[in-house]
Amino acid sequence: ESLLKLLERLLGADINQMPVVSGAGDGAPQIVGMVTRDSILRVMQTRTELASQFPSK
Repeated sequence: ESLLKLLERLLGADINQMPVVSGAGDGAPQIVGMVTRDSILRVMQTRTELASQFPSK
């Protein structure tokens, strides 16, 4: 799922974090981490800053 779509889901559900589950189809999904609104926003901000410093040709 894209970061933007995930952020929209978090905002729409009014929650701050969501579990990240493994996609191995060999049993029950396992939680492998958590993603937060803040972490998504930090990644998006970093991408924007890098894009302005290193514009694509």
